[in-house]
Amino acid sequence: MDYETLDKIADAYVPLLAIAFLGGLAGIAFRKPNERQVLLRVFLFFVGLLLVSYGLMFLDNAMGIWPAVGLDYSTHTAVALTLVLSLCGLARQFWKPLASSFVLYALLMLYQKYHTVPDILSTMVPILLAALTFAWLLFWRAKERKSVSTKIGC
Repeated sequence: MDYETLDKIADAYVPLLAIAFLGGLAGIAFRKPNERQVLLRVFLFFVGLLLVSYGLMFLDNAMGIWPAVGLDYSTHTAVALTLVLSLCGLARQFWKPLASSFVLYALLMLYQKYHTVPDILSTMVPILLAALTFAWLLFWRAKERKSVSTKIGC
């Protein structure tokens, strides 16, 4: 495949993930109305990570954090990872194909020379740290509170 074709594939990846996430969110909400509380948490997880992704982009543009160490912040990596992690929250059974698609996307970015391995990895670290924090706040801690309230009869 030529550069332009691969470029179109790379350009389509994030929008396709967004369509899958929003469609999945709406589909599950429609089919399983009793799951809306969980879906709200997944949506908040997504919005939080999206804010971190774009917030870091704006911060990097204003302060030159990544260029100061010879790197380039990859907004595409941040948003793609946000969507992949959010999709995993919607449909855990698809985590392997979703993770594989992200790895292939990263390899495509490397092949097309959009970013380097350090660019991609240094972008992933704060997104993953934020994801762990949000997952703890929205899912794991919520389960702990629910199990405690169930034990005390609330």
